[in-house]
Amino acid sequence: MLHWMKKAAQMFAPDDNPILSKQLELFLEQISEAVDVVDSDGRIIWVNAAFEALYGWKKENLLGSELPIIPSNCRKELDSLHKLVQEGQRIIGYQTSREYLDGTLIPIELTVFPLIDRAGTICGRVAISKKVTEQKRSYHEVSPLDPLTQLLNRMEFMKVAQKVLDNGKGIKQKLGVAILNLDRFTLINHTFGQAVGDQLLKEVGGRLKKMSGAETVLARAGGDEFILLFKNITTHDNLVKSIQNMHAGLQKPFGNFQNGTIAITASMGVSVYPRDGRNLDLLIQKAYIALHASKKAGKNTFHFYTRKLGNVFCEHFLLGQDLRIGFESNELEVHYQPMAEMATGAVCGLEALVRWRHPQKGLIPPSQFIPIAEEIGIIDSIGLWILRRACLDIKQIQMRSKKGLKVAVNLSAIQLQNKNFPRQVQKILRDTNVDGRFLELEITESAVIKDAEHTIQILKELKAMGIQISIDDFGTGYSSLDYLKRFPLNNVKIDKSFIQRMDVEDVIIVTGIIKIAQHLQLRVIGEGVESLEHLEFLREHNCDLYQGYLLSKPLPFENICKFLEERSSLEHEINLEEWRSAE
Repeated sequence: MLHWMKKAAQMFAPDDNPILSKQLELFLEQISEAVDVVDSDGRIIWVNAAFEALYGWKKENLLGSELPIIPSNCRKELDSLHKLVQEGQRIIGYQTSREYLDGTLIPIELTVFPLIDRAGTICGRVAISKKVTEQKRSYHEVSPLDPLTQLLNRMEFMKVAQKVLDNGKGIKQKLGVAILNLDRFTLINHTFGQAVGDQLLKEVGGRLKKMSGAETVLARAGGDEFILLFKNITTHDNLVKSIQNMHAGLQKPFGNFQNGTIAITASMGVSVYPRDGRNLDLLIQKAYIALHASKKAGKNTFHFYTRKLGNVFCEHFLLGQDLRIGFESNELEVHYQPMAEMATGAVCGLEALVRWRHPQKGLIPPSQFIPIAEEIGIIDSIGLWILRRACLDIKQIQMRSKKGLKVAVNLSAIQLQNKNFPRQVQKILRDTNVDGRFLELEITESAVIKDAEHTIQILKELKAMGIQISIDDFGTGYSSLDYLKRFPLNNVKIDKSFIQRMDVEDVIIVTGIIKIAQHLQLRVIGEGVESLEHLEFLREHNCDLYQGYLLSKPLPFENICKFLEERSSLEHEINLEEWRSAE
């Protein structure tokens, strides 16, 4: 029966939402055991009649809410089980207790497995529960080992680590908790495939085990994350040395792969008992804060928790809370920076740049809050809002100026992963009555490398609407000339750092990018033009367009309208010689 349940969940799970198909509902309704289905947020989306009979709850009173049958002392247990399921594991024959409607405890045997949509994504979970008699009760615990690496799983680690803490209370001992996360592991999966990714995780787990020693408890926490407990630390320096050795040991390439060796790096966060906390949950929480600091510092490093890091993390978290509220309260606004033709100086378009006017902190640039928006999962909503706002504004600007100006909007990597994004763009163009020819979408190299084939398909759909595609900040990331050839691009934007430094190497890079792009019939846009020297250099090397403070800083909507009116009132376009004489 379990085999068919798993097969049904995979066959009938939906593509785009967590609502069960009619086929799966009919199938589950025939089962004599109680079945409940929840989405990825833990909200009930379906229960069968057997569930109503076992627990006394009616379906109509449950849908959209969290499970009301969990005893208070089983909450942590439930979280641990669900985390395992979210990682793709199945829980079979786990015995525990649940509550009837009146609060009576019911001994049950529980089976839980992931609900998987047709894209292979875990979108929730299905649980089967049946009442067991006291005579038949025997606890079949979930395997303590992670099925892939054969290390301890997270739940077993928590048990072992808690026992170490309990046994050491009252004794002057030091312990270390470390969270280790592989850097850019998703890229390895996308590049070499899931099988290679799984093999690499096994290799990493094996190497960590060899480096750990008898005084270290090691587990796979899930995904590409590992957790360690260092016992009986004599001095802080010894713990630092252990962390350094482990961090360095992972940088040696891993072999035995069809494509040769694979080199990886890792980020780590460490907390220390009793200095950073006296309970396990707090130590793990602070290790995660230190891990976050390592990621923010550029990855491939480790940090120990400090109070300062905690304050920074708290501020970061609070800023995320403010951003959610601020977005709903219309605190975001779009500013526009003009782009001009190099040959004539005529303004030909605008780049839309989002700003956040925080009620206490003032104007916050996107470099500070866009990464937070990506972390807390609202970047899609913000991105679509920016796009709609920019299309509405460019329509107004075109009507005022009587010019066919275009607007460029930056895309995040997350937006490009959304298969519905082209349809969303098409709807915005239709709703705002903007021709696709007047919209330019800018992507970065980091967005491109996440899933090149998927990105190419998305960009082709967008380009079919007449939309222009630019690659932004070219040369600052993992640059590949292959991007310029394979991707359906119109423009290449040279990052301002090359233009503003202008040392020998920068000159070579800039001139090389211009020549290659033009051979591929791509227009080149120079960013960050702040002086006549910058402008002269780009013009001499046949750059097509430019933008920067020499032309104008980013301006709010009304101010950019005034700027454009003033520009159009001139009898002729300002050329380079006139700028030189004016200076």
